[in-house]
Amino acid sequence: WSRYGSRVQAMRSFIVGDLKAVMNSNDVATLKTLTAPKGVVANYLNAMDLWAASYSDSSPSPKTVAMREDVEKLRKCSEELLSIAKLASGEEVKKTGGVFGLGAKQEAAPSATEAKELIRAVQERAITAYNDYAQVNNEGHPFEVDE
Repeated sequence: WSRYGSRVQAMRSFIVGDLKAVMNSNDVATLKTLTAPKGVVANYLNAMDLWAASYSDSSPSPKTVAMREDVEKLRKCSEELLSIAKLASGEEVKKTGGVFGLGAKQEAAPSATEAKELIRAVQERAITAYNDYAQVNNEGHPFEVDE
């Protein structure tokens, strides 16, 4: 736990602290940096995955499988947050209509309020996945990870 614990708990801090601050300030550039493929959140998720694997020997235990499912849910949340950040900054705004790309019109980027709602929805799913990860981890364990 001493090797991965700080990063596992930092993920919780990100979800309820940093993500909330980014959402309230509409700082999509910071969100994009945090959720980038080699960003801080990826580091936290890798530690969570390794910690889950520590419950297995030669084959994955049911506890490891359950915890890794939660890590995958968190990875999807991170990918969605990155996509929202790119959309809100205008990077991944799609073009629709036209023929063979000619005459296509660019869709509008989500407003600050819409981006905030999208982030909040992802945050709720991330909280649920993290709490489930912590609950599975704490079953039959001598110490607990805070939810």
